[in-house]
Formats: sequence, C-alpha cells, structure tokens
Amino acid sequence: MWERGKRRWKSSTFAWKGFHGSVTFSPDGKYLVTAMQENALHGWRIRDKGSLAMAGYPAKVKSFAWVGDTPFLASSGADQAICWPFDGKFGPMERSPLCVAYNRKQIATCVQSLPDEEAVFAGFRDGSVLLSKLDETEETIAIRGSTEAEVTAIVVSPTGSHLLVGDAKGNVLWVPLYFGGQL
Repeated sequence: MWERGKRRWKSSTFAWKGFHGSVTFSPDGKYLVTAMQENALHGWRIRDKGSLAMAGYPAKVKSFAWVGDTPFLASSGADQAICWPFDGKFGPMERSPLCVAYNRKQIATCVQSLPDEEAVFAGFRDGSVLLSKLDETEETIAIRGSTEAEVTAIVVSPTGSHLLVGDAKGNVLWVPLYFGGQL
C-alpha cells in the first residue's frame, strides 16, 4: 500500500500467503480487507498491520459491501449474508458475524448495501434476491424468487430509488425500492 507523506510516497506491505482477489478499505480508512481464493476474507488494521482472519465460508467470497454506520462488511459465499462488525478498537477480531438474509441451501453470490439504511441485499445462485435489515430477529423481504440464473450484480441507483439486479443469463431486473415513501 502506498501512502503520501509530506515530501514523498511511503510504501507498506501487508503480507498474508494466498491469492487475494477483490480488495476494499473500510469507510473510516482504518481497515484493509481482501477476498481470498481460499473461501475466506483477510484483513488488516492499517495502523499496526494487525491481521484479521475471517474464514469458514463454504464457497468463494465473490462480493462484499460496507453496510450501515457501524460499519459492517457484508459478504457472499454462504447461505446468507455474512456481516462482520468493524466497530471498536479491534473490529471483527474474536467476534462472530451477524448473519442475515438466510436462503436455505443456496449460496449468496452478490451483496449490496441499501444506502441510508442498516440493510443489505443478497443475491443467490438460484437467482433469488433478498433484502434484510442488519438484525437477525427481523423478517427478510423477498425481492425476487428463484430464476435458476445466478445473480452476478446488484446495484442501487444513486438516489436510492431503484434496484437493478443482473444475472448469469443476461437478464436485468429493474424495480423501484420505495412506494409512497415506504420501503
């Protein structure tokens, strides 16, 4: 990682063996997280390079998104959205994730936050899409049922008014999110 100092650029190495695919910084800039080929996420606290191992996924993590003010890092790769807490001094270290948008035997392939809400969309291998608040006691809302085409993309419009869902067969679902001011 490169950081600009007062007079020059300074490099820092964040080492962890394995293949690192996607990468993201936490919204507050305190953490760096990568999706691994090995069905896991790995992260570091930037200030001291402390390692954060987030393993145990049954499938490769193809997608992640920052959700809410805490914030949580929502991720695909399981039969629900796995949401790691990144608040406090140590982030997710020695803490359990919040698990929402459970979909029985289907693996989540794509996740996306709902802006200005503590909620996450999760798309699955069977094409279904669920919306869940970051609360394990709340009901999950089905946005779309099974289409037998894996969800490959979920995007919320810049205004937060519409949802677009893309799948492996080239289909795109475009749907309004708010009806009369209600979600």
